[in-house]
Amino acid sequence: MFSKKQTMRQFITPLLLGFIVFNISSYNFAQADEQCIAVFYPEVRKPYDRVLKEIMTGIEQTALWSVWQHPIQKTYSPNEFESIVKQSKCKAAIGLGKSGMQLVSSITHLPVVAGAVVAGAVLAQPNESETIPTLSLMPSPIELFKRLKHFSPNIKTVTVVYSPDNNQQLISTALLAAKQQGIKLIPLTAKNLREALPLYKNVINNTDPRSNALWLLQDRLTVDNKIVLPFLLEQAWNKHFILFSSQAGHARNGVLFSVYPDNVRLGRRIGEVTQKCATVGCLDKTKIMLLQDMQTAINIRTAAHLNIRINKRNDPFVDLIFPRK
Repeated sequence: MFSKKQTMRQFITPLLLGFIVFNISSYNFAQADEQCIAVFYPEVRKPYDRVLKEIMTGIEQTALWSVWQHPIQKTYSPNEFESIVKQSKCKAAIGLGKSGMQLVSSITHLPVVAGAVVAGAVLAQPNESETIPTLSLMPSPIELFKRLKHFSPNIKTVTVVYSPDNNQQLISTALLAAKQQGIKLIPLTAKNLREALPLYKNVINNTDPRSNALWLLQDRLTVDNKIVLPFLLEQAWNKHFILFSSQAGHARNGVLFSVYPDNVRLGRRIGEVTQKCATVGCLDKTKIMLLQDMQTAINIRTAAHLNIRINKRNDPFVDLIFPRK
């Protein structure tokens, strides 16, 4: 004879096991059928991997589908990569960084977006018609000019030395952005550092520092950290001339301010663009999108020297301060 407890246990146990198995199977099927976005990213060493993790966080915050993350292996053959993409069963793909952009550019059966791509890699793409939607790390001029007018409202003219081979499209955008901010932009062309140096010197020596500023680009042909930057910092300090830069580290060196990506916000924008491409199509005609989601580093020593007052706590354009104590 079995007790009532034993009889009940014999009845409940198979029922409970069946319920668990059914739900696990249902969960697996749901996972297999779940819509997702595949994100391919380069493996980088610490602490630089934090940047990619923050971008990934932003993508996950805005993507309506699940995010399937996959590190990029250097040894991928085209066939191996195609197989991985198909196995993911995702509805769209994102490539982060230069290597991610190059990989996802080969995908033809899914909507693809590239994000967090350095300026040089974007500019190296051969043909605008062949370019996939790309969110660049090249700062948007309008955001830079907003910060300039915020810190120094009297600035009326900005001079920039640039290489036409690298930044002609950026300058075209910058001319419109400057006009919107009530600034006259004066672009000067140089083929290399040797041509650029006397142009910079002439600007600092022959323009009024009270109403003029100099913009330094992400352009290795016109700006470097060994010759041009030290020379400009010394000259600008002596002449009380404003330098601002698109290169993140330059505020540490002594320019008034520079900008750097807000990684989480950038990730959100990448997620939004990708979701839009996957659901309604990539309707935006602009294939290369300049960085809008940025933070500002300011050098308070330089600001004090220029008699610019900085509200360290409540200024919306002060995110990082140099010199660091």
